[in-house]
Amino acid sequence: MIELKLRVHGEWPIDSLHFISMLVDLLHLQTLSFQSDFEQSTVSNTVDNLVTLVNRASNICSLILLPLTTNGQYNTTMATLCSIVSFHVKHLTSKIQNLDDMKIVVEKLQHLSSVSFNFPSDRKINSNEIIDWLINNGRNFTHLENDYSLHFWFSNN
Repeated sequence: MIELKLRVHGEWPIDSLHFISMLVDLLHLQTLSFQSDFEQSTVSNTVDNLVTLVNRASNICSLILLPLTTNGQYNTTMATLCSIVSFHVKHLTSKIQNLDDMKIVVEKLQHLSSVSFNFPSDRKINSNEIIDWLINNGRNFTHLENDYSLHFWFSNN
């Protein structure tokens, strides 16, 4: 198995990491898709377990972090979500609410080769602002814009 999709609502079940590692050879995983509500009462436990999982699966190159809430928002900060992304992850897909979320990801995760930002259908992100910001910060990149997503590929020299 090279791809694993997990959805966690509320608190992680006890021994779930052990159970997952018994079912899946974590060293073969290349893509991890994770959806959670990141509830405030359990966010620390969720983040700790997810960091452990990502670190044990050291060949993951693509990480997808999406909210499970009905309003499509995380119940935690973008900086907390960035703490999940280890250096061996090269591509990140994440839902964002605004331009500042994108800036946080790009600043904190400079090792990424590519990043895809999804945003709510009820708001449009001005791509020119983030493109200008990236250029002003000396980043070399190409990009693609879709209706509710923005994708960047970085040249990490």
